[in-house]
Amino acid sequence: MTASLRKVVSGALMLSTTLAMTGLGMAGIAQAAGQLNTSTVTLSDVTSNQTSVTYTIAFKPGSTTPLGRVKFDFRQNASTDATVPDNFANGSATKSAVTIGGTGDTSNWTLDKTTTGTLIYTATTDTGTLSGSPVLSFATANVHSNTVSASTPCDSVTNSETCWVRITTYASDNSTVVDNGTATYTVINTITVTATIDPVLTFTVAGVNSGTTSDANAGATSVTTTATTIPFGNVALGSAKVATQDLKVLTNANNGYTVYNKFNGSAPATDLMVGTYSANNIDPFDGGTVGTGWAEDGGSNASAVWSAGTYPNGPDGTTRNVDTAWLGIRSSNANVSGFSSANVWAPPYVGSSIGKKVMIATSPDNGTVATYVSFKVQSNAFEPSDQYTGTTVYNVVASY
Repeated sequence: MTASLRKVVSGALMLSTTLAMTGLGMAGIAQAAGQLNTSTVTLSDVTSNQTSVTYTIAFKPGSTTPLGRVKFDFRQNASTDATVPDNFANGSATKSAVTIGGTGDTSNWTLDKTTTGTLIYTATTDTGTLSGSPVLSFATANVHSNTVSASTPCDSVTNSETCWVRITTYASDNSTVVDNGTATYTVINTITVTATIDPVLTFTVAGVNSGTTSDANAGATSVTTTATTIPFGNVALGSAKVATQDLKVLTNANNGYTVYNKFNGSAPATDLMVGTYSANNIDPFDGGTVGTGWAEDGGSNASAVWSAGTYPNGPDGTTRNVDTAWLGIRSSNANVSGFSSANVWAPPYVGSSIGKKVMIATSPDNGTVATYVSFKVQSNAFEPSDQYTGTTVYNVVASY
């Protein structure tokens, strides 16, 4: 063979080889699966090892080819390994919703859940040409999510697990692969959140100025009080005086609180206020006909209208130091019964117990609404002239 002929033959062979390789390459591209776009996997509950989780898998097709089947393989990695995430189960899975481009298409698809780790949706009628890259969404309910596993993890993170879903779409014949893709999802161990709210209790006693009507049923005040003094001053014969204090409680006690009042001293109650001459005293209010109010104390301690006596609305005793001067108490607190009417008072408590309830709340209080505790004093002609002194105290008990 001449050199020129060998060159021609060699050139022909080279050209033939090139065409054959190009032809094979074109055939390979035509048969290979396309790539899905914007694939996402959303779980209704990302907590590890839940029995009724809805997995919603959405993606855009890589081509316009009509689809007849979509398969989702739940795997521990993105490769061809067939290991299903630990404890993942789809035997109880149910079809929830299928949408094509936002349009519901649920009834057109059946769900095959027979293989653990694989969900296959098959259409009765294919999707038709998928122009415009619509979003296909498949929601599957009642899936048992995998656990965050230490022995066979999807990844190396300790308290969460990111696993893979391999997505394969098929043409109308349900066997020709059209597109495929891979997406991830994560389950996580629950995070325990703890906090301790410290108990709070602030009790404030404040004075009220003279001439103030804080409690309408007590009437206007006659003197100015402070947090630590109730200075009635000079009490003229037959003339009653009223003094009021402002009580507020700030507390986060779940069951609220109770504020008690008592006068320091010892029984009998005639030790309420004592004169310079110790035989002289001011007695607790005794309105004659005892009412039924102030139910938590009851009996002779109940409230009544300040109305009996020699002087209008005054003490009725005729033997000195025996009901010849009275000191009464009342509360504006709505939860303390017995004081909802005008000029109703009760005898203050003196003795060894905790005292009488003057302020009650059954839930936390932000300390902005006041309870007004008022005191009233009056004497008649049989009460000895003297300077009388007593001490009183409040006790707040919170119930957490």
